[in-house]
Amino acid sequence: MIQAIWPSFTTWHASALPASADITAPALLGFAIFWLLSLPFLYIRPPKLRWLFVAKIATMPFLWTALFAWALTAAGGVRAVDADAESAGGRGVGGVFVLLCGYGVDFGG
Repeated sequence: MIQAIWPSFTTWHASALPASADITAPALLGFAIFWLLSLPFLYIRPPKLRWLFVAKIATMPFLWTALFAWALTAAGGVRAVDADAESAGGRGVGGVFVLLCGYGVDFGG
């Protein structure tokens, strides 16, 4: 997200860390910023955040539906997605739906 705001962030001190560190300076800074921003929320007790979870429960089904509708529209409709999946040797939309329902039953309880 920082790269979207400041594109030059990707090249900021690009070679500051050795290759053996397996992380770049921008990635390390991004992790530190995330950690510092999320740390205060660890001190809020869950019962005080009940309103946030209630708002999430009320809005997420509508947002999921909107995202799903957008994805299908961007892909060209259900038939286009199903045809692409079957031509690639996949399950198709029906098979994926059954698979996802199975995951929901397994992990949802």
